[in-house]
Amino acid sequence: MGTDNLLIAHCFASQGFRRIGFQPKGKIAGKRRKRKSAHIEIVVTEAK
Repeated sequence: MGTDNLLIAHCFASQGFRRIGFQPKGKIAGKRRKRKSAHIEIVVTEAK
């Protein structure tokens, strides 16, 4: 499968889970932080 003749058949992006971490220092010390993530789905087909 060559990359020159690929066509995008379907694309989808959705909000993923959030990983929770702590910020130990700074102005807002000891706060819980959420790191965002995303799910990205791309379906390609080979052109004839």
